[in-house]
Amino acid sequence: MEQDHRTTGWRNRNMNISGQKYRTGTTVAISNHACSDRLFFAIACALSCILVFSSCAYSYKIKTEPSDSQIVVNGESIITGAEYKTGDQIIKIRASAEGCLDHESEATLDLFSLREITVTLEKKKYEVTIRAIPENLLVSVDRSSAGKSPFQTTLTYGNHSVTLLDRGNMAFETSIFVMAATSIPVRVPARTEKVYPTLNPSLAISCGLFPTGSQPKQVIFTRDSRFLYIPLLDDPGFDIFRMDSFRREQLVQAGNVPAQIGFPEGLFLENKNRFLITQMTRNVIIEYDCSDFARPVMLREFGSGGVMPKIIVFSDELDIIAVSNWESNSVAIIDYKTGNIIKTITGIPVPRGLLFSPDSGI
Repeated sequence: MEQDHRTTGWRNRNMNISGQKYRTGTTVAISNHACSDRLFFAIACALSCILVFSSCAYSYKIKTEPSDSQIVVNGESIITGAEYKTGDQIIKIRASAEGCLDHESEATLDLFSLREITVTLEKKKYEVTIRAIPENLLVSVDRSSAGKSPFQTTLTYGNHSVTLLDRGNMAFETSIFVMAATSIPVRVPARTEKVYPTLNPSLAISCGLFPTGSQPKQVIFTRDSRFLYIPLLDDPGFDIFRMDSFRREQLVQAGNVPAQIGFPEGLFLENKNRFLITQMTRNVIIEYDCSDFARPVMLREFGSGGVMPKIIVFSDELDIIAVSNWESNSVAIIDYKTGNIIKTITGIPVPRGLLFSPDSGI
């Protein structure tokens, strides 16, 4: 019994020892698991750091000429001169600007350093003919190339100086703005100044007050001085007023959409027997045949190239129209023959007065 008891006790001790070993083994197993967690956490942190660093490992800054160019990098628009970070080592650059050819290129960035990139856009080139008035003059462009008028040359988009030479002496100098293939007249101003008669305001006589449509905005004499055309802001067209009888002849309802108001300004094209009038509410210009000033006939209407058009001016030599658009803060240059927009000049707060210069028709 004692031996069995010892044996049993030994077995119990073995069991206890086994139990202790089991518990010790369990403790070791837990300790190994904790070490694995720590190792996994350290590796994850290292990987996350690598990912974070790699996601912004490259930086770049792009400057353009002209400076107002639009830039797109890897499909995203960016600002010229600003610094950007990326995870892409190779970036695709697209740039565009008014009067320039579109630019596309790629750039390889350096790891952990700023890459400064300069993009220069190539200006568009146009075939231009410069006609001197009078014609027996030499033409010099940008004080380099020269030839007899009419002088044909290739010029880039933008401003250029033009000098007219008479027997080697400078007769006249001006500047032109090239934005399309065209023929540009440059006239030497007359040496004699026009003399206008002196007007005496005290001799002005009131002819009376005469009724018109609602909110008359402008008065324009016809070429024969027999009529006044009066655009109306709050009526659907313009009045025709007879000067011989001082009475309202008729209200001409203007445009393709009846009963629409908002006609601020008009303009006679004397060499074409045409009358143009702007309509602010519909953003159009309406043209009339004025072979008979008493009965104008509507020919067409075309877009003003902006919002709320007002002033119109016309260059007979270039056959183009300029119109100011108040709400869109822009001036549109329009081809008279087609009615198509040639160019839109933006960023002009509430443009009002317009005028083509008499020396070169620009």
